[in-house]
Amino acid sequence: MKKDRFDNFDPEVRQLVLSFENQLNTHMAFMDVESLEVIADFYLEMHDVQGLEAVVKYGEQLFPNNRAIKLRRAQLLTITNQFEPAYNLLVQLVDENPQNTDVQFAMAILYSMMGKSDKAVACYLKASKDGYDLDAIYSNIGDEYYKQKDFDKAVEYYLKAIADNPDESRSLYNLCYIWQEQHKLERAEQFFHNHVSEHPFSSAGWYCLGRIYYLEGHLQQAVDAFEYSLAADESNIDTYLTLSDVWRDLGDYARAVRTLHESIPFSDKSERLSALYRIGYIYMEQNNYHTASTYFKHVVTDDPSDAESWYHLGLCNQHLGNLDDAIECYYRVIDLYPDNDQPWLTLIDLYIEKENYPKAVALLESASAEADFPEHFVARLCYCYFKLGLRNRMFNAIYKMAYIYPESLSTLLVTYPDMALDSEVVNTVNNMLKK
Repeated sequence: MKKDRFDNFDPEVRQLVLSFENQLNTHMAFMDVESLEVIADFYLEMHDVQGLEAVVKYGEQLFPNNRAIKLRRAQLLTITNQFEPAYNLLVQLVDENPQNTDVQFAMAILYSMMGKSDKAVACYLKASKDGYDLDAIYSNIGDEYYKQKDFDKAVEYYLKAIADNPDESRSLYNLCYIWQEQHKLERAEQFFHNHVSEHPFSSAGWYCLGRIYYLEGHLQQAVDAFEYSLAADESNIDTYLTLSDVWRDLGDYARAVRTLHESIPFSDKSERLSALYRIGYIYMEQNNYHTASTYFKHVVTDDPSDAESWYHLGLCNQHLGNLDDAIECYYRVIDLYPDNDQPWLTLIDLYIEKENYPKAVALLESASAEADFPEHFVARLCYCYFKLGLRNRMFNAIYKMAYIYPESLSTLLVTYPDMALDSEVVNTVNNMLKK
């Protein structure tokens, strides 16, 4: 089921937007400024840059000097990272009407994106003077203080946002995360317990309480809180995902999987693929590699750039004996993230397991120089040289390990017991360790 983009919008907004879109490739009927503002604000909230560009361009044709249209142009420039022209246009609008809180809010967003938190806060406070949308303004101020690591101020403004709107989910979530980072779980539990007592239909409040219970290890209480969260809002994706984690920790893998399946009707594409990946991972943990691979295949079919799913699909294929398929998956991961050591090492170990030492050496020699942990590559290279009878190269690699990675050298013979049967290798390793 695809999410309706008009959820939480009035029917009039749907009608205006659809009417505008239906006329895009035909002769456009006249629209007044107020209608264009509604359409532009819809696209802005939906992060639809193309739609916002279209309505702003049309508005400029009809009303080239209108301040409301100029404001939407400035907002479009901001979200497309064209900061200098956005700033120039907003400064002009501020000069023309310093008391316009919508302009001050737009200026605050721009300053925030430019990394100027102090100026953003000042503009948000000016925007708050009309008393409109205080929950969003206070939450945004909280975000600015959070970025500055001023957690006390962040908490102060998140609490103000919640006082203005008990369902302000972003502030509730961020409070939860701050207290989690500060290890103030007892304070968090008390706050969210009081919050849901006063606002029993707050899905975000129940979610936060459940999360705190989960962190405290009170798993059954967490389940109860998450179920209340879903009763208040059955589309709360965060609740489904964390509730699935709780069922997994409780050992009820069937419920963990079912919970993720239940989230899919309320998910967008990214959330759906995340749920499918998680389901695959749960099956893989249960050694059900065939079923797990089915879910990972679904993910990479829809999103070929999902490296995690390619990697775990490779592991499943490897466990199922489909080694050529596994190798293909690992190469996919390497192509996507060549700087990540793990897929290289997994592929190299697979070649070593297949006794294809020339292939393993080729990969090791190409990857080790740029690796985050080159000692893991050098140890494997020693072993592959040993198996190929390339003893000069092997001893050179051992000398390198002795001077650069002595801890890896000390475990070499334990990791590869074949080498411990070669007296020359043993003597060389022991002599280097003594030095």
